[in-house]
Amino acid sequence: MPDNYDNLLYIESIDNRIRLFLESQNSPIHESILLQHIFPDVNISGASFEELYENHFILFNRLYSLQDLYKLQKKHLHADFRYIFLSDYPARDLCVFYHESKGIFCSQPCVLNNSFCSNHRIDDENSLEILSVKYFYLDQNNLRKTTPNIKGNFNETLEIIVNYEQYKKSFMTLGINETSDLNVIKNTFKKLAKIYHPDTCSDKQKFIEINSAYSFLVKLIKTNSDSI
Repeated sequence: MPDNYDNLLYIESIDNRIRLFLESQNSPIHESILLQHIFPDVNISGASFEELYENHFILFNRLYSLQDLYKLQKKHLHADFRYIFLSDYPARDLCVFYHESKGIFCSQPCVLNNSFCSNHRIDDENSLEILSVKYFYLDQNNLRKTTPNIKGNFNETLEIIVNYEQYKKSFMTLGINETSDLNVIKNTFKKLAKIYHPDTCSDKQKFIEINSAYSFLVKLIKTNSDSI
C-alpha cells in the first residue's frame, strides 16, 4: 500500500468520501466515476498501469471493508467494477439474491435457515468464490503481488475504466442499462439487428452503430468475466 495508507486519517478520509458519494446516488455507478471522485488528482486516461491498479485496489479494499459496516445497518453495498451501489436489504426472511441485470433483489420467501429462496440458493463453490475475491482485496499484501495472471485480468478491466465514455455510449446505443449482462446484450442486439438489418432497412448507419456498440461490449465483458 502507499506509505500514507497506514495513516488512519487517510483511510478515514477515503471512507468518508466513498460513503458521502454513494449515499447521494440513486442508481449504480461505474468504478471510473467513483475513482475520479475519490482520487481527483489521477488522470485516468493518462495514468500508468501501476498507478491505476493501486487506486483500483485501494478503492475495493475500502469498499469491501465498508461492506461489513453497512451490513450492520441493514444495507447492501454492491462492489463490482461495472456497478457500485448502496441499497437496503429486503425484509427479514426474503431472498437477498440481487438481479444485476434488473437492478433489484429477488425478495421471494427464503428457504428455511437460508438467506436465499429455493431458486437462488448459493452453492458452496460459488459462495467460496465470492469470498475469495473479497478477501483478495482485503489482504493489503496483494497490492504488490501483481503476478502475470493478475496483470492480464486487470488489463481488461483497465480497458473499460479508461474507455468508460465509449462503454456508456454503447449501452445507450443499444437502449439498455449499464448493469445489463451479456445475455441481455446479445438478445437486444438480435432484436435490433432484425429491425435495422441493411437488407430490409434503408438506415444502414444505424446498423453500423448498433453492430459497433455490440462488438465493443461483448469483447470487453466477455474478457472480463474471469477478472478479479
